[in-house]
Amino acid sequence: MSMGNQRQFPPLGKVGLRVCSTVLAFFGGAGFWGAGSQAAAATARVAGFVVERHLGGLGSVTALAFASDGTLFFTEKTGQLKVLPYGASAPRSFASIPVYTNSECGLLGLALAPDYTGYPSGGHLYVFATVSASEQRIIRFRDVDGVGKERTDLVRNLPTLGQNHDGGCLRIGPDGKFYLAIGDGGSGSSKAQDLRNLFGKVLRLNLDGSIPSDNPDFSAITTGYRPEIFAYGFRNPFRIALRPTGGGPSDFQVFVNDVGSSGSARREEVNLVEPGKNYGWPNVEGMSSNPRYVNPLIAYGAEGQSVVGGVFYQGNLFPSIYRGNYFYMDYVSNKVFRMVLSGDSVSSNAVIVDGEGGLIDIAEGPDGALYYSTTSGVFRIRYEAPGNVKPLAVLAAEPQSGQPPLRVRFDARGSSDPDGMVVRYDFSFGDGAEALDGGPEQVHEYGKDGLFTARVLVRDNLGGTAAATVTIDVKTVDLPPVPEILVPSEGSSYDAGASVDIVGRANDPEDGELAGQSLRWDVILHHADHTHPWVEGQVGSSGSFTVPTRGLE
Repeated sequence: MSMGNQRQFPPLGKVGLRVCSTVLAFFGGAGFWGAGSQAAAATARVAGFVVERHLGGLGSVTALAFASDGTLFFTEKTGQLKVLPYGASAPRSFASIPVYTNSECGLLGLALAPDYTGYPSGGHLYVFATVSASEQRIIRFRDVDGVGKERTDLVRNLPTLGQNHDGGCLRIGPDGKFYLAIGDGGSGSSKAQDLRNLFGKVLRLNLDGSIPSDNPDFSAITTGYRPEIFAYGFRNPFRIALRPTGGGPSDFQVFVNDVGSSGSARREEVNLVEPGKNYGWPNVEGMSSNPRYVNPLIAYGAEGQSVVGGVFYQGNLFPSIYRGNYFYMDYVSNKVFRMVLSGDSVSSNAVIVDGEGGLIDIAEGPDGALYYSTTSGVFRIRYEAPGNVKPLAVLAAEPQSGQPPLRVRFDARGSSDPDGMVVRYDFSFGDGAEALDGGPEQVHEYGKDGLFTARVLVRDNLGGTAAATVTIDVKTVDLPPVPEILVPSEGSSYDAGASVDIVGRANDPEDGELAGQSLRWDVILHHADHTHPWVEGQVGSSGSFTVPTRGLE
């Protein structure tokens, strides 16, 4: 991967900061997990963008992740993994993880496994957690009926000094590998340059926690290097973002936002990370002329004091000029930046939103909006042409329940727009499948049992959106077998003392014809105005019984 032309951008304008003096130290001279910058209410600087609160009353929301059905998962620093199903008004508890929360430690990272298709799905989720003053772990849960169960501690003994600079970001690349970041531990030492430890590194692991065979080879630099290392020389690589460059498993780039130190030398870095490369800390910060180190794409100082989450926009809600842009944030200045790239070079970089409350992580939702977390909640950035009235979304489905495979016809033709026209219909069927911009009518087949929330997102010609959902209940019904008596035939007569042959069979709708051991015979003797049991529990597809020679009293 070519780094292109790297340059340090001039200041974006004067930024007035008022940092609360009582908050904890974070990444250097700024504050974290507290009030952050005492900014005004969140506002957008660019016409058409709207910032609105999505969730409030939460603790510090450290990480966000969306499932394809619109379900939002998020972590709180104190150890809570929560879920907001699409359309729900309040989050639910998914799992609670005992964590060590001193300073910047806690529940820090979150990623959904490739097998996670929707809520609830039976798929897996992963979290990055500080479990003690000396250890961090990657922990896996399985979604069992909407609750995190079957905890597995996949990766143990990831380092921490129990203070700050823990990193904690967790991503899964298109190559099916973990990309995770660990800071230098706040030690101020040369740990980030020592390949024999994991401090100040970006790591790459298989999803079972093992080490990929194609990780970088550092044997020419040192003996005893840690094979988990993907790149090194970072201070606090707090957030990782993956930039798609194509449709293949290797068609992506790794971006790392590395938080700067304090004082006049401090620089907040956005790095394009290549495998095996050295990014300089603590020997250099920001731009350097030393060829041993890779320079960041951007290194800023005046515009903020703690670079945090970033995401590459891939949606269709924003105008097309924003697709592929990098949106990243600063915790202290509460700013959301828009970086435009030309290849691997930066064409422009500007503030697009002034946020509030200490910005932490950012993710793109399936609706095409951007969602960012703070120390108290989650906000949503959407685009809508000024003065536009939102469309009305209507979704019908037939049938809404049945056995798999269940073929369902969806119809959103009842959707409308009061001041324009609906120009796009995006369907997600709740099982991981989607039909994007394919018209208002769709047919989808569900192949397994489950309760699925199907959704249509409609968009008008001015950027307004609305969504409607319908629940599809797919359930295998255990139908009873159908028995048939072949011998004797219906209405046959018999003589006292005679031996009567019996032959039968049964067919099960799911399993087909049943074996003889599955058949049980009961013969009832009708006597006068009452009955007597005569043969009970005879097993097999054939047999016989003897007719009595006298009545039973």
